[in-house]
Amino acid sequence: VLDWGLPLQKAIDSAHFVNLNGDTELEESAPEDLLKGLEALGHEVIIRPQTSGIQAISVGKDGTYTGAADSRREGSAYGE
Repeated sequence: VLDWGLPLQKAIDSAHFVNLNGDTELEESAPEDLLKGLEALGHEVIIRPQTSGIQAISVGKDGTYTGAADSRREGSAYGE
């Protein structure tokens, strides 16, 4: 949302990736250019499932709230 200007739900639905001071883990559905870009920056990339269950709320300039949730939540009815 902040870095790429995406709407909240689109950002949550995007491919997940994480780096916890080691290899960068990237979701299988990630765009090829993201994988190549990370590798070009020197990241060792591991492709593996990413299930977060992230939820988010944003507050618009007019004070309205927008909520979004990850449908890929592991072991829940949300993504099934």
